[in-house]
Amino acid sequence: MEPRRLCCRRRWQGFGVNNQAMTLPTPQGEVILRPARMDDMPAFRVLRLQALRDHPEAFSADYQTHLTVDDANWGRYFNFGENAIIHFAFQGNNLVGMTGVRLDTSPKTKHNANIWGVYILPAWRGHGIARALVHACCDWARAKGALIARLGVTTTNQSALRCYESCGFQITGTDPKAILVDGKFYDEYLMAREL
Repeated sequence: MEPRRLCCRRRWQGFGVNNQAMTLPTPQGEVILRPARMDDMPAFRVLRLQALRDHPEAFSADYQTHLTVDDANWGRYFNFGENAIIHFAFQGNNLVGMTGVRLDTSPKTKHNANIWGVYILPAWRGHGIARALVHACCDWARAKGALIARLGVTTTNQSALRCYESCGFQITGTDPKAILVDGKFYDEYLMAREL
């Protein structure tokens, strides 16, 4: 089956709910957006390590720690069960973007979904890929019964902040000194949106 095309203003609405692939036209060619599969693990590992290495201030996960992770532990990202999913953006066979979402499982917080790991390769930024992936995660979480989506973003990452605001997220607070990289602290905005 051919992937559906994303071409209207609300192009991402519904993507992510039925685990179907969608296409997003960009000036650099069409990008396929779809849920992760186990055979994507090698490409995911490369992209995730690049994100952690090139932007350590943007992620609480540590590059050096992840370098030593074996394949079995990388595979844990793909043991989604019913409470998590990762969405990928591919241009041909090249993984150019990703984001994940995890549902809280505690009885008191199971109405929350936490978006994590948003990363787009620099050459592919500015084409709506991150926005489409974040919307896919929100749609998936809503379909699973979540009422609120939450995420954190370093206060210095203005492009990511604008992206999340365009997805309907609002700043709900600031986590001071949330991340420490090379002796420098970074504050993080806490953001949320209703689903």
